[in-house]
Amino acid sequence: MNRRRFLAATALGALAGVAGCAGASESSTPSDGMDVETRHWVTDVLATDYRDRAPDGGPAPPVVLADPAEARDRIDPDEGSTWFDASDEVDRFVRDTDFERSYLLVVQDGDSHQRYLELRSIERTDARLDVWASFDADVGSPVDDLVVHSLVVRVTDEEAGVPDRVELTVADTPP
Repeated sequence: MNRRRFLAATALGALAGVAGCAGASESSTPSDGMDVETRHWVTDVLATDYRDRAPDGGPAPPVVLADPAEARDRIDPDEGSTWFDASDEVDRFVRDTDFERSYLLVVQDGDSHQRYLELRSIERTDARLDVWASFDADVGSPVDDLVVHSLVVRVTDEEAGVPDRVELTVADTPP
């Protein structure tokens, strides 16, 4: 392989890796009357005062934000930035949310920076909102570096308002 092809391939690989850090996910299956839009960032998007880790090392408790002022206060990617500056994209996603019709759900867990936290299903029940997320499995051998992944879900639910309770499962298989 000549040098020019090698450099082009290396640049494309690096660009693809960084571009995937903030991607939209279309893999979810919402309940009827529910529309979801997701964004994934390899950084902690929550402000320091609002970070809550599970005592067993599992995913953080989900955060539901139904008020624009509260969302702006609690979401601050500048405080949680690691190697990827997501602040402009996160701010835009929050700003573009119509809180009269929608709310935000923040799901967080830790894994290799090479993996992506994806929403698999979101279902409304009488008592709660059931959310299943998992890390993609198609990355080969991930690097052993534990970083926070933030999945921010914009939920527009025509049949129900903001949930009182969210049951979150982050696992490779459905709950």
